[in-house]
Amino acid sequence: TAGEREAVLRSLRARLRQSPFLFEDEFAMVATGEEEGVYGWLAVNHLVGNLRSDRKITAATSIGALDLGGASVQIVFIPELSVMSQAFPIMLGPHHLRVYSTSFLHFGQKEASHRTSSVIISDALLQVQSVEELHHPCYAVGYTYHPRFAYTGNRSFPIDVRMYGSADFPACTQLVRKIFHKERECLVESCSFYGVYQPHLYNNKFIAFSHFSQIADFLAVPAEASLNDVRVAAEYVCSLSLEQLDVVFARVQDHYNRVHLCFHATYMLVTLTYGFGFPSDSRNIIFRQHFGGSIIDYATGAMIYELNQDPWYRHRGNVSDLAEARRASQQDANFLITS
Repeated sequence: TAGEREAVLRSLRARLRQSPFLFEDEFAMVATGEEEGVYGWLAVNHLVGNLRSDRKITAATSIGALDLGGASVQIVFIPELSVMSQAFPIMLGPHHLRVYSTSFLHFGQKEASHRTSSVIISDALLQVQSVEELHHPCYAVGYTYHPRFAYTGNRSFPIDVRMYGSADFPACTQLVRKIFHKERECLVESCSFYGVYQPHLYNNKFIAFSHFSQIADFLAVPAEASLNDVRVAAEYVCSLSLEQLDVVFARVQDHYNRVHLCFHATYMLVTLTYGFGFPSDSRNIIFRQHFGGSIIDYATGAMIYELNQDPWYRHRGNVSDLAEARRASQQDANFLITS
């Protein structure tokens, strides 16, 4: 909750004020989804070796980032054409960039699982006004799921539901598509879903990490597999009973990840194709959690971002001439981003 978040921040700030390092309260804050996405993009391009001061950073010389978490999903890239909206400015040494960064809250892996179950329950309530036993097409035959929900309207009462897996990939795909609300009006040239603007992808290359790469690893698809390969793997895992799933995917040690693999695989595929608009046979996505022996995470990107912004502020009060401040900033930042 917001109150819990503020309590954590107060405690953190109080502790950091006692440290020997320079600290101001504004240094400790909660990153927005868009910021987190940009940090992931910086981490990806840093590890790949694209953040160099001796060459221009463009759509062709950079790689996009796709990050699937438990609560949200982010897409960040430099479009071939100008960004009309959702532009995030970044200063990297001599480079002043505007990247497209969008985060969708409640579209993370775990949140999406809850939302699709809610769709099934809501549809059943509209039809019969009560629910007890329902079938879920994204779970294996033999698996029983007992979600905890509450209906709130003019009256409030608990809903006790048991969902039984029916293992139906086409039906699972259609169910997952419902939460994207592609019917929402797009008021600009192009949108991804929910009426949110997204530039055309064209031939942009992407690295998909976090849960994206984890799911691909569970499915045993190559890092540079096409999305058609992912679809075939998703169809296969969704055809297995619970007993077969436990045998064939025994290497997926976490029980939750194993029994939800059909949903996770289908959700990943639908997000990338139906949601973000990648062609169904696209090979422009690389599923990687590590690069060059280092893990891809937004903490690395956050450090790069802050270090490259800091020189603009570090010289305040000491340098009155803006041009001199800019030169000092670029000299410092050039060192920071050069491999």
